[in-house]
Amino acid sequence: MALPPRSPDLTEMDFFLWGHFKALICSSPVDLEEDLIACLVKAAAIGQQLGIFEHTHLSLLCHQLCIKVCGHIFENLL
Repeated sequence: MALPPRSPDLTEMDFFLWGHFKALICSSPVDLEEDLIACLVKAAAIGQQLGIFEHTHLSLLCHQLCIKVCGHIFENLL
């Protein structure tokens, strides 16, 4: 089922993380499954070096806190 643009069901991972990984993985054509796996491992290593996972995790925590306090001020909880 296709989601509408700017759906509230989409997360940071949908907008940022997957797009970043897709750009890294699809930068060159892949013919074999082994090559795809190697590209995935390389993309994960690059993401680790750039701190992408930590950034995405922090963004998700902020969203969870915002939901928990019903949109009120939550910066003091960080």
